[in-house]
Amino acid sequence: MPLQTLLNHHQVSRKEWDELVRSCPGGNIFQTPLMFEFFDEIPRYESLAVFIADNGRLVGVCTCVVMREREKGWLGRLTSRAIIWGGPVVDENHPARNDIHTRLIDGIIHITRKRAIYTEFRNLFDLSIFQNFFMKRGFRFIPWLNFIVDTGSEQDVMKKISSGKIRQVKKGLKAGAEIIEPDDISQVRQFYNILEELYRTRVKKPLPPWEFFEKYFEFSLRSSEFRYLLVRFDEKIIGGMVCPVFGNKTIYEWFIAGNDASFREVYPSILA
Repeated sequence: MPLQTLLNHHQVSRKEWDELVRSCPGGNIFQTPLMFEFFDEIPRYESLAVFIADNGRLVGVCTCVVMREREKGWLGRLTSRAIIWGGPVVDENHPARNDIHTRLIDGIIHITRKRAIYTEFRNLFDLSIFQNFFMKRGFRFIPWLNFIVDTGSEQDVMKKISSGKIRQVKKGLKAGAEIIEPDDISQVRQFYNILEELYRTRVKKPLPPWEFFEKYFEFSLRSSEFRYLLVRFDEKIIGGMVCPVFGNKTIYEWFIAGNDASFREVYPSILA
């Protein structure tokens, strides 16, 4: 039986989908069914996916998020973009793995063509062998920096942090700052206000809407893989990080900020 392409996530076993992502070397939190569900519940976001099955067994998946700055319709499409984080994910032991990769990528292009003004793959692993394939389909490669830090040994990690940064951490904690996980949405809102100011004045790139962070908090109550780490000082949230955790494998620094201007001697960004 030839490889089969599936475009409806309801046709796929959620358990099998999750197991495939977690068993593959390129697997990551952004390609899991739970993250697919998270994105799909945010206003003006739409989750899409392409699956490849071989004789009924799932061997490849690529999920995508279409984000719109406006509601649907022509204005929604003019402000839309399709982002693929960490995909595709393919069974590396399958003899037709390269064919599965190309089918997934072509499938994503097909379903996003009429939904977004551009499609972007934000790869978390090396896709250079497919560079010509991407270029023939109108993509452009943009180099970007991604730090991967081995945290297997606390001792080795501490050796990589400068003595100056360690002093700042100790000073911030001694001043009374603490790292917490939020138990109330108001704490997340305080963090979002800091993040919003950072993106408006310095980063100058689009920041997801408040509903994104609100929904992420809701999911954090359901799954230990959706995590916030916030910096609290004098009963105020002065910094923090959105950090999804993929099993016991990876923690991602997704969004991070600290109110350093108002709390210089506490070093909220360094603590985060």
